Parts: sequence; C-alpha cells; structure tokens
Amino acid sequence: MHIQLGIRSKLFLISLAIIVVMAIISGVYIESHLRSWLESRIETELQRHASSISTLIENTVTEDSM
Repeated sequence: MHIQLGIRSKLFLISLAIIVVMAIISGVYIESHLRSWLESRIETELQRHASSISTLIENTVTEDSM
C-alpha cells in the first residue's frame, strides 16, 4: 500500500514538522530561562525573609535584655 502525496500534502507535512520542531526548541529554551529566573527570585525572597527574621530576633533579644 503506497500513498502518493501531492505537493500540497508534502508542503503541509513539512510545515507541520517545522512548527513542531520549533515548538520543542522554544519550550526547552524558555523552560531553562524561566527555571534560572525562578531560582534567582526564590533565593532573593529567602534572603529577604532571613534578614527580616534576623532583625526580629535581634530586636526581641534587645527588648528582653532591658
């Protein structure tokens, strides 16, 4: 069973293949950049929280000493 594809069918399949390949490449690229951006943001937020807790503890210790 051999299927003859016309020029339109071939162009459609080639276009579809290009779209799929570009979607995969774009997904991988965006995922890697998004992951690094999120890691950086999480690290910044954790440092901010740690600084706030440190200040709170210092103020608590200072008030208890009085």
